[in-house]
Amino acid sequence: MSKPTRAEAVAELEERVRDTLYAEFTELGQVDLDVVNYIASRITNTILREGEEGKGVSDSEIRFEFFFLFEEFVQRIFVKPNEEE
Repeated sequence: MSKPTRAEAVAELEERVRDTLYAEFTELGQVDLDVVNYIASRITNTILREGEEGKGVSDSEIRFEFFFLFEEFVQRIFVKPNEEE
């Protein structure tokens, strides 16, 4: 059996991230699919940038990256630049 291409491995990791998010946070089922795909893509890219292999990433690492990304969104929306200390 041949080794999957990088694109196939990335797609598989992104699908795993999406599945983990849906399993852990059922509320995401009410969010537009494009938003969930964007979140999964950002998490996947972070994992790849950190040099992790897709199969070696735990669900807790995926959840951590989700919360880190969520915190970034909240800060962008609710924290004004002059309010930061």
